[in-house]
Amino acid sequence: MAELSLVNLGEVVNGLKALAADHEETEGQSICLHREKAGTVSSTIVAVSEEFPVRSLFLYSPGSPCRADYEDYSNLLDDLMT
Repeated sequence: MAELSLVNLGEVVNGLKALAADHEETEGQSICLHREKAGTVSSTIVAVSEEFPVRSLFLYSPGSPCRADYEDYSNLLDDLMT
């Protein structure tokens, strides 16, 4: 398996953000939903490295990922180590 650097980790995270915000339906389902009785209410992206927590990432979108920005809570991972 190829090692992820900070550069391509950013690319992976951007890809995951785009995937979480996707509305294209496959077999009647999409990842980001906006329906009358159901919908996507948040999204979380976590990347944990062998150098935890130094190069680990915790991003949270407090709403539909197509509408709400991701907030960086990576500092909470640091708190786990103290």
